[in-house]
Amino acid sequence: VLVLLFFIARAILVPMTKMTEAATRIAAGDINQQIDYHSGDEVGALATAFRSLIQYLKGMADAADSISKGDITVSVEPRSAQDLLAKSFVRMTENLRTANHQMQDSARVITASISEILATTSQLTASVHETATAVSQTASTVEEVKQVAHLSGQKAKQVSDNAQETARISEGGKQALER
Repeated sequence: VLVLLFFIARAILVPMTKMTEAATRIAAGDINQQIDYHSGDEVGALATAFRSLIQYLKGMADAADSISKGDITVSVEPRSAQDLLAKSFVRMTENLRTANHQMQDSARVITASISEILATTSQLTASVHETATAVSQTASTVEEVKQVAHLSGQKAKQVSDNAQETARISEGGKQALER
């Protein structure tokens, strides 16, 4: 009976110990665990459930890895109505897709705005160039008018001097006539 109890205890304790160690490692984040125990009893059912859990966690980890690399086309299917982790992944990928579309739309709007600003800046540059040309031409014209005014002033002074000389000569001629 003791030998039989030993073998029964060993048949239960060895797989349970291995599953406990695997569960501890999974809880620490190491999901690369293997449960090799196969049996038709309750311990075998527990081992099958552990294998299913490990596969589920690996699937979620693969989905998370793909999403972290920018692949938001990942599709995660909840295994049941109570599968909160998969439902959260579905919501997260939907939100990321929505945010991605909004960012793309915003980028298109910004690109269009930048194009409009560039066109306006080009027009403004052309307008400033035309204004600078007009100011330069106006400055040249003012300089020419200044020179013409200066020459006119000199000519007027000469005419005035000539008129005074003529008046003096006339006065001299008049006095000569009177004498």
